[in-house]
Amino acid sequence: MRRIPCLVLIVLLCLTVHSLAQAQRVRATRSDGSAVWLNPDGTWTEASEKNPGASAPSAPRSRPVDATQTVTLLKNATLSFNPTKWRQSESTKPNRQSFVHVNGDGYALIIAERIQMDPDSLVAMALTNARSLSPEAHFLLDEHRMVNGTEVRCLQIGFITQGIAFRYFGYYYAGPAGTIQVITYTSDGLFAEFTPDFEDFLNGLEVSK
Repeated sequence: MRRIPCLVLIVLLCLTVHSLAQAQRVRATRSDGSAVWLNPDGTWTEASEKNPGASAPSAPRSRPVDATQTVTLLKNATLSFNPTKWRQSESTKPNRQSFVHVNGDGYALIIAERIQMDPDSLVAMALTNARSLSPEAHFLLDEHRMVNGTEVRCLQIGFITQGIAFRYFGYYYAGPAGTIQVITYTSDGLFAEFTPDFEDFLNGLEVSK
């Protein structure tokens, strides 16, 4: 099997909220409940695709006991992970931290910014971002989760690029602390193998009140 072209995915995922807001449309909701796309030039258009909405919160998640190494994301946010399963890669980009699973072919990226925005807009931006790689990118999962006492959106996005099916699995937080995207990813064929470790990595996210 060909190795995952992780550089292509990292380039895409490294787009920050600020840069995406400048280059991409953002989904917003009007007072009457209808949805529109806000364009970079300040104009807006009706949203042709209805937002299916996220499911209700599932059972609360908490940091795994073996997540013994912690990195600081923002002033009020950290992420703890298991250092025997994840290796942090050196990054020259501000507000970004990347990781590689020790078994290879499993990756994680964290983008944390002080910029505040609406959670639904962040979710819409995540899908728009994926569709810049593959127009057929779509949600496989969209639900609210309580993680260490903080509500996040949990997304799985499926898409195909360079003939390989991929899946993003991430937590997206938007609130007083700022904007945080914790994204794990691998090929769709390997997703089941990495899911437990992806879940543990994501559940290491903690945002203080």
